[in-house]
Amino acid sequence: MKLGVKDGIIFMVGNMVGCGIFMSPEIIGEKVGNELLTLMFWMLGGVVALLGAFCYVELGILFPEAGGEGLYLSDAYHPYVGAVYYLVSIFISFPGATAVMLEKNVTCLLYGFFVSEAIDAESAGGKWLVFGISVGILAVLVAVNILWPKYTVWISRTSIVFKVLSIGLTLFAGVFCLIRDGVEKIEEKTGEVSKAEPAGVLYSATLYVYVLLAALWSYDGWNTINLIGGSVKNPKKTFPLVLGISIPVVMCLYLALNAVYLWAAPAALFAETTTVKFVSASLVERVFSTEFARWVYPVFVFFAIIGSVNGCFICSAYVTQATAQCNYLPAMFAQETKDKVPAAGVLLQGALTVFFAILPLTSISSSASNILFTVVNMIMWVSYGLAACSVLVFRVKLSDVKRAFSVPLPVPVLFTLVASVIVLTGAVSFVLFPTKTNPFAS
Repeated sequence: MKLGVKDGIIFMVGNMVGCGIFMSPEIIGEKVGNELLTLMFWMLGGVVALLGAFCYVELGILFPEAGGEGLYLSDAYHPYVGAVYYLVSIFISFPGATAVMLEKNVTCLLYGFFVSEAIDAESAGGKWLVFGISVGILAVLVAVNILWPKYTVWISRTSIVFKVLSIGLTLFAGVFCLIRDGVEKIEEKTGEVSKAEPAGVLYSATLYVYVLLAALWSYDGWNTINLIGGSVKNPKKTFPLVLGISIPVVMCLYLALNAVYLWAAPAALFAETTTVKFVSASLVERVFSTEFARWVYPVFVFFAIIGSVNGCFICSAYVTQATAQCNYLPAMFAQETKDKVPAAGVLLQGALTVFFAILPLTSISSSASNILFTVVNMIMWVSYGLAACSVLVFRVKLSDVKRAFSVPLPVPVLFTLVASVIVLTGAVSFVLFPTKTNPFAS
């Protein structure tokens, strides 16, 4: 099936809107400490994603076949660079990201049940409970993708319905509270969001880079259409329109959601959060009922996010297959079932995801899960930066190729600079700051 503009936009928006928008607002609001500055970071995250998307438009049209970053890095630098990207993505980035999303999603779900009151989410029992449920969900996804692959489309479509329901309910609740409470209460909340006071210029810079990374996590998925470039209809038209429309749409959606989080929800929620941070459910509770917010709404969010989890999971299986076809993995991973499913890749990614899900539980550090989140993001942003820089490389290597779309040169330069700052700041922070005070680990 070839994706046109309409299907491409649905695909992109569906991939971008995941657990980040339900989890990152609390992190950003708590660490930044100012409503307008918080919204600025969400807008900045969207702008950075849009800059990257412009670079990927040129790359996607130049190389319309499937492959994404691995294809660009192989042609721009050396085949071994692409091979390293593929292998690191297969064994770290994809399973690590899937494990993080599963852990966050199950934590969201448990917030709505009595278990969250009986077992502390930060306790050993709470973490093992989350792990057990995550493995159960993963087993279902593995079985569906291998045995009943046609139902993966049903999972995606159902997920989109629940995304609309959960986000729509949150926006409705926020607008309702704003109308009911009036402007005066909004003004009273100004400046009360957080008690975060960074100590020193260096720490402040590190903190704000981490906040930007948290916002960008919510936009992640802006590059996924390049991974399936071979399935895109008329790339010269589809790539610019899909990327140019979907990211601004998601940006506006995120800004609207954060506006209701910041001004309709009680400011104390950002400063006095529990171990399970789920401010949107508290906002819904104020309009509907405690039972609805604790039992129904989290289920909506759960099924909204599960589509993104499955999308990341199955995409990693196909990347595994492509890597094997390039002879970087055993031939068994290049094979597929009669339904065109790379079963060996699905099983490998399932096993690796379980490994990354259990890894934080074996650590004595309570920050292990956050460190995993940081490591996964650092790896992704290395590949994003190298891919954007490849635009400049191809301007020299393929200077005689006529381009249907040419991004202005300052765009890849600026995006590469941002990616470099994110990666270097994250790496240096573990040297400069103890784990408990390091924004990238705490």
